[in-house]
Amino acid sequence: MVTCYCPSELPLLDGHTHSPRLRAAIDSVLIHSTMGHLTTLLEKDGLIDVFRSVEMRSQVCLALLELNGIGFSWEECDRQKHVMQAKLSALETQAYSLAGHNFSLTSTEDVAQVLFRELHLPPSCDLSGGRGKKTLGYSRRGTGRAGLGKPFSTTKDILEKLSSLHPLPGVILEWRRITNALTTVVFPLQREKQHHPLLVMDRIHPVSQTHTATGRVSFTEPNIQNVPKDFEIQMASVVEESPPSQDGRRTGRGRSRLIRLPAPPPEGAVAFSVSMRHAFVPFTGGMVLAADYSQLELRVLAHLSKDKRLLQVLNGGADVFRCIAAEWKNIDLETVDDTLRQQAKQVHNIDLETVDDTLRQQAKQVHVFYLVGT
Repeated sequence: MVTCYCPSELPLLDGHTHSPRLRAAIDSVLIHSTMGHLTTLLEKDGLIDVFRSVEMRSQVCLALLELNGIGFSWEECDRQKHVMQAKLSALETQAYSLAGHNFSLTSTEDVAQVLFRELHLPPSCDLSGGRGKKTLGYSRRGTGRAGLGKPFSTTKDILEKLSSLHPLPGVILEWRRITNALTTVVFPLQREKQHHPLLVMDRIHPVSQTHTATGRVSFTEPNIQNVPKDFEIQMASVVEESPPSQDGRRTGRGRSRLIRLPAPPPEGAVAFSVSMRHAFVPFTGGMVLAADYSQLELRVLAHLSKDKRLLQVLNGGADVFRCIAAEWKNIDLETVDDTLRQQAKQVHNIDLETVDDTLRQQAKQVHVFYLVGT
């Protein structure tokens, strides 16, 4: 921006590697100069009022959010963690039983070896048994796995297709989902929490990013906007020998005892609801308010396109994605479950090059779709 708007002040950047105080002073000078040029452009486009009354006020809110943090319940997060760890142990036992031996669920080569070489599942996902397609993945010379010269793909899409042929791919998918929730959400949250002595509670202080390509606010350290939705896992129970303390230490002699379920889980297992969002709590006397847009993009699309069917659905108060799913699959609206609704939301969010004739026909049937890159 300095290069574009005030290149004459570029020499100031030569001192940018000195002391933090000097670096902050240089940043202030350059930002002030750059902002002078940007203000002129904003006034020219009639956007200066929006910038001051909307953009900058939202920046103040985000700054307060970073400084004040978000309430965090270590006890609730730890309870969720132990339920998930117990489920992982059960899934590992189930996977080893289905494979007939132990293997590394974290190794794509081990997973591919078990699925495609030992269980003889179709690596190209040709569920009809055809041999015409080449295997997915890439070629690699000199792999250390005996009999596995070309590593196969074990991505989510592949495993979902293979789940109809054998139970092991479904177990691996569930194991990956829970492992991902632990490593990307639970552990970072527990790592980043800070105790607030005045409020007598733990709090998370994320860092906001407003220069995203989508225009949405993103958070890092930790990435709190990517906390997964609630999901249920089948467990017997989780027994703790001693409750965790506020500082994370455990009282008593033993650690939490995690129950390992046999494979498959017994009938009558309890469904535990895993909700990492419950770990975010208000301070005493406060509350957490959740709000979201209601199909914002589709409402803009309906306004611009004047599509009668879409306008009828949106103005009628019905769930537009359930209606899309019902028309897409040609089924009754009442039979659309959450999984099919999610598929309807995702069907239009793909690259143009990947659209085949079948998907094009589906798009014509549901009336509303948009393609990334068009």
